[in-house]
Amino acid sequence: MKHCIVNFSDYKFELGQKRLKKSLIEYGYQGDVLLFNEFSQVGSKQHLEVPYQFKVYAIEKARQMGYDVVLYCDASIYAIKDVMPVIYHIIDKGHLMEFCGFSVGQFSTDICLSEFGLTRDEAMNIGLHSAGFTGLNFQNEKASEFFDKWLKSAKEEITFCGDWNNLKKQCSDDERCLGHRHDQTTASIIAYQLEIERTNPHFMQYDFDGLETKENTIFNCRGIC
Repeated sequence: MKHCIVNFSDYKFELGQKRLKKSLIEYGYQGDVLLFNEFSQVGSKQHLEVPYQFKVYAIEKARQMGYDVVLYCDASIYAIKDVMPVIYHIIDKGHLMEFCGFSVGQFSTDICLSEFGLTRDEAMNIGLHSAGFTGLNFQNEKASEFFDKWLKSAKEEITFCGDWNNLKKQCSDDERCLGHRHDQTTASIIAYQLEIERTNPHFMQYDFDGLETKENTIFNCRGIC
């Protein structure tokens, strides 16, 4: 199967993109690496206009280029060992989506929840997963259905818009709402409604000073210095 790892980074995050590319070379990744730096390359609007629309469009670009299996990695992510077990997991399971420890109810606008017919109470019980580390096998029917819905939402833009914080109650009057997570919130709701299996962190680990790396960790996630 034709597989690739995809990243979009504008000038602010190119150092992270270079770190990702270097790590993939170092650990002998056997597929292609697609790196985008201009919104025009993927056809999305600017990040501040429609946050993270570029991410979904970059994956769609890879699909249009004929890739069967796509792993999207944010610029904060880099490999720490051979990444092929992750690719094999996506091929076998059809997808890769790992929880990040928060809920949709904590990071969703009222408008987004309304678009999906959810209450805040219901959303508090829906896990949020790390959309910046998403794997899809487009030969898998459920994974393709998920992505088609995610792409549709990205194009419609409604659920991709909203502030990162809720300090002025601009996302919701509900005190439980901490802000909005755009592509991630949308993806998490779609996956939940399609009953797609998501897992606790396995292949990707958030990296902090003094934190011990787990045995199964293949990618670390750390801010760009």
